[in-house]
Amino acid sequence: MPKIHSIAIRGIRCFGPSQCFEVNLDQPLTLIVGTNGSGKTTIIEALRYATTGLCPPGTSRGKTFVMDPNLYGENEVKAQIKLEFTGIDGQEVVATRSMSMKQRKTVSTFQTLESLLEINDPASRFRTSLTGRCADLDSAVPAHLGVPPAILDFVIFCHQDDSLWPLSEPTVLKKKFDEIFESGKLSNIITDVKKDRKALATSYKEGKVVFDHLMKERERAEKLQRRIEQNKKKVEELTRQRKTYSHQINDVAQEIGSLLETIQEVNNKESDLKILTNTKEQKEKNFKDLQNRMIEYHESDEELIKLKNEFESDRVNQQTAIDDMNQQVKKYRSDLNELQSSLSNLSAEKINLQVEYTAHEKRLSELDELMQAIIRDCQFSNLLSTFPTEENIQKFKSLLQSSIEERKNKLEKEREQLQHEDEFLTNKNNELRSKFSSLKHTRDSTTKAKESNIVKKSKLEKEIDRMELLSESDLITLNTSLEEVESEIEEFVQDDLINKITSSIDAKQKEYKELDKKLTRLQELTTNQAKLEYKRSEKHKKASMIQTTWELLSIKLSELLNKDPDLETLERDWNDRVNSFNRENKELEQQKESVDRDLSNIKAKIEMMKLNVEAKNQEYHNHMQKLKDICGNKEYLTLLKEAEDQLEFKQNEMSLFYSTSEMYEHYIDRTEREKDCPLCHRPFAGEDKLNDFIERLKKFTTNLPEERSRQESNLEDIKKWCQRLRDLQPNYIAIRSLQAEICELKKQIKEQEKETNEYEFQLMEIDNKLSQSQENMFNVMELNKEIQETIRLKSDIKDLDREINALEPFMKSATESKNKREELRERVSTLEKDIDELKNVRELRNKEETDLRNRLHTLEMEKCKKQNCFNNRNRIQQQIEELNKEILCQEKLISPLFNQIMKADDEIKDITTELQEFRKRRSESEDAIMSELNKLQLFYNSFTKIEREIAWYNRSGKKEKLGEYTKQVERKQKIITEKERYSNELKDKIHKLDMKIGQTRQTERDIQDNIEYRYLKVEIEKLQEQTRELRQELENQGLTSYKEKLAFLQDEQNRMTSEFSSITGNMEQLKVSINFDKDDLKTQYKNIEGRFKEQWAIKHGDQEAITEIDRLINELENTLMNYHTRKMQEINAKIYELWDKAYNGDDIESIEIRSEQESTQNNRSYNYRVVMKKNGKVLDMRGRCSAGQRMLASIIIRMALAECFSKGFGMFVLDEPTTNLDENHINNLSESLRSIVESRRGESNFQLVIITHDDKFAEKLGVRELSNFKYRVERCNNGHSKIIKLDHNNVDMNATS
Repeated sequence: MPKIHSIAIRGIRCFGPSQCFEVNLDQPLTLIVGTNGSGKTTIIEALRYATTGLCPPGTSRGKTFVMDPNLYGENEVKAQIKLEFTGIDGQEVVATRSMSMKQRKTVSTFQTLESLLEINDPASRFRTSLTGRCADLDSAVPAHLGVPPAILDFVIFCHQDDSLWPLSEPTVLKKKFDEIFESGKLSNIITDVKKDRKALATSYKEGKVVFDHLMKERERAEKLQRRIEQNKKKVEELTRQRKTYSHQINDVAQEIGSLLETIQEVNNKESDLKILTNTKEQKEKNFKDLQNRMIEYHESDEELIKLKNEFESDRVNQQTAIDDMNQQVKKYRSDLNELQSSLSNLSAEKINLQVEYTAHEKRLSELDELMQAIIRDCQFSNLLSTFPTEENIQKFKSLLQSSIEERKNKLEKEREQLQHEDEFLTNKNNELRSKFSSLKHTRDSTTKAKESNIVKKSKLEKEIDRMELLSESDLITLNTSLEEVESEIEEFVQDDLINKITSSIDAKQKEYKELDKKLTRLQELTTNQAKLEYKRSEKHKKASMIQTTWELLSIKLSELLNKDPDLETLERDWNDRVNSFNRENKELEQQKESVDRDLSNIKAKIEMMKLNVEAKNQEYHNHMQKLKDICGNKEYLTLLKEAEDQLEFKQNEMSLFYSTSEMYEHYIDRTEREKDCPLCHRPFAGEDKLNDFIERLKKFTTNLPEERSRQESNLEDIKKWCQRLRDLQPNYIAIRSLQAEICELKKQIKEQEKETNEYEFQLMEIDNKLSQSQENMFNVMELNKEIQETIRLKSDIKDLDREINALEPFMKSATESKNKREELRERVSTLEKDIDELKNVRELRNKEETDLRNRLHTLEMEKCKKQNCFNNRNRIQQQIEELNKEILCQEKLISPLFNQIMKADDEIKDITTELQEFRKRRSESEDAIMSELNKLQLFYNSFTKIEREIAWYNRSGKKEKLGEYTKQVERKQKIITEKERYSNELKDKIHKLDMKIGQTRQTERDIQDNIEYRYLKVEIEKLQEQTRELRQELENQGLTSYKEKLAFLQDEQNRMTSEFSSITGNMEQLKVSINFDKDDLKTQYKNIEGRFKEQWAIKHGDQEAITEIDRLINELENTLMNYHTRKMQEINAKIYELWDKAYNGDDIESIEIRSEQESTQNNRSYNYRVVMKKNGKVLDMRGRCSAGQRMLASIIIRMALAECFSKGFGMFVLDEPTTNLDENHINNLSESLRSIVESRRGESNFQLVIITHDDKFAEKLGVRELSNFKYRVERCNNGHSKIIKLDHNNVDMNATS
């Protein structure tokens, strides 16, 4: 019997790599306990990995299965799992799996190291060691255990998260059962056979269709041949027309290129003529403007230049004198500003001192008034009533201080006396309140305790009323019933009938398996026979097809290959010929692609140049429009020069105006002050003459502001106009630059268009060559399909020969085995019936035993329940008597407390009233004294403040400073008056010189206008001559005739190009039509008569093969269904047995797995669901049961599957079975599991491993009776897990550390 002895783990999950932890698996129960997160489930994951090689889900292909090197503090962690077990044939086996995890910077690498399988045969004492390179441990370990990998994965070593999968949704359930039944193996065989049958059926239908339509295809082939001849004649005619149009198009293109060059030259000349005309008009306009506004001089040019230089020299000398005078004026102004600033500072200081003196006088008056007020309010006597002196002030201050101190002492004494009385009354009040609170608290606590005891008494009385009234005679009756049931069970066990039936069933099942293996081998022989017949018919069909095809194909190939074709070397010869044609086509296509690419680049370049010309033309017109909007038809440079000259003249004129205005204002001011003439400084004859002179000056200056505003407005307009013209300067420069760039681009476009025509002609020649090459290639590819089909048939025949040789040895034994197979089937059927009858008898016997045990368990539970009820009733009655005594004592204490509380409350009210009246009297007395003290303090503060300010002013000496500052101000004013007089005299001199400079500038402008006038006259004559010459050249060339001829040639070119394209398109369509028709003749309509005969033979062979395959499929499907039905019956019988033993409730009679067959096109499969019987009705269990029932049902189904699919392997693992269960469900589950373990305890291979965090659950299982030790998993201080082997008193047995 296979059995696992122990597992050792190192470096897995949270178990450190430095120590190996071993778990020895006991019988019938091994318990592993530990808190959540301690690493218990890692043991299950290690068992699963050791037996199947599957990493736990969610571990990133094992990366998180091994301890993280970062947690261990190393770059590499090596892990190992070692499993020791006894194999199905009694051999001792040790499976060791090793892994490593390496950490490199931020990347972790998981690696499976070499695994080892050691096998020790006790009988022969022969030891074998196999490494992972020699054997596949993932299949070897399950084979030695006698358990399919799916059972190990889904059933035995099931993770806590997947433990309830038997009650999951149908799709998950179907997937799990399909893997458990390994239905894929036989289903794949059936699927392969069905695919072959489907292929044969398809071939049969296709052959029938071909046979019916062969006559119609012959007529269609004749029509296609006639249409090919007609299309070939049309293609020849269109080719001739295409060549003619090609030559004509080239001639027209050359003529158009020549015309375009001539037209471009004419356009350039027209552009030059427009520029010259615009320049001449602008200069003529400037000439007329100068002629209208200037005074013409008759001197020569040299004399005019000499005069201009002399005037400039005089103006410079006069300007130098003005600058010197302005410097003197600035110096006088600077001195005046300093004097004015100094005077302002002195005046400010004087005013401040005057203000402080006035404030000092005011403070003395305020102090006198304050002293009189204090004397009146405070009733002081024997004080002087004269104006305050320093001595009187100090005496009065001392008197105030002594009065304040007296009142403060009086207030302190009064407060101290009142405070003693207040504290006495407050203490008395607090004592009474404390006494009142204590009495009240005692009364409330006693009352509360009494009410609590009354409630407890009421609850206990209700509980007694609910209890069943029992006597000792009832308990004696129950004990008698228990003894009777126990004796019946003892007799049942001694009978041992169930073990005898089980032995008989095992013997018959062993015989059944041997017969089943023999039957399977015979069915394989039958399958191989059918395959051999099918392969022979396929070979014959393909050989006849290749013979018929080769007769016609060899004639065409001899012409194309220039030698006699050989079927053996056909593929190589044909590929060489096709490759040569492909190379030729590829070279031509590359040439075409290169020329086409160059042509596209040139056309794109031309397009870009044209777009650039358009953009520059648009930019040119935008700049011209801006000039035209502001300058109109006038020349820009001339207009700019005129504006700048006008601005300069106006600025000079405004300077003269400002000087005149200041001069007249100065004259009026001086005349009014000095009473004499401002020019000659002589006095007037009388007062009337003086007033008349001043009136005339004022009348003249009255109109100056208006005139000044008008002149300034004119100057501002001229400035704006000049600035607008200056802003146009970038536009003027851009226009000149754009004209040159546009001419250069147009020249480049002409050169690129010539190159485009050359490339188009070259491309046309390459297209002609490529068309001819492609036509040759098309003729070659017409045969390609037939040749490739011939090569494929040849390869298929070789493959069929190999398969036939391999299947022929099975042909002889297949016929002999047919009768033997029928005999085996009858024997298997008989054995199945015998096994079913024996199982039914065993099930009935098991049910009887289970009923007795359930009855015993029920009686025990009832006895325990009644005994507890009897004891509880006696205990509650004693508690009620004790509560009655306590309630009487509490009632006696409560009554006196109420009287004491009333008396204390009255005393508190009296003392509170007395305390409030005292505090009111105290407050009034303190307020009166405080008011008088505050009044005195306020008087004292005011007196002290004024006294300090008066003393500070007397010490500062500011009264003497006031006299000094008054004298300094008078001296400064005299100096300022003298400086202003000198400054006004210099301004008069500067004004006279400014007027003289203005006259000089006007003369200079007249001379410059005469020079400009003579220069423009010469320029205009030159431009007129150039314009006449260009107009004469344009009239001689005649641009209109060139443009008409160009338009005619372009229309002709477009017409011929359209005709050429139309002919080319029609010709290509005809060629394509011819190629398609030829392809149809050589493929679809080829060898119609031969194909008809061949099709008849194929149809007959396919029909016989389909019949034989159908029979084979039916036999295989029946075998698969019978196996599935027998296995499901066995599983449900085991489930029924386990549920009957384990479930204590009466709401669910039994559970089972229902498998329902679903038929599809390709295969048969089953859908699964778990059902329960309730009151004789069958219901889906999913969603209709409690958490405890769901957990128990999942455990029982998994145990049943493990027993039915394992060959004697009795291990079963439960991971945290109490998760999400309440205490009631946990108790029921523990009882159910205990009954299962008790029933299997006698089996030598039964091993139940339970992993839980619930120690109470472990105790309820009866772990002390069912196991010799237990394991505890804990976390160390460093975060690693460890396994401790303990006895049932939790003492370390030193098995591991």
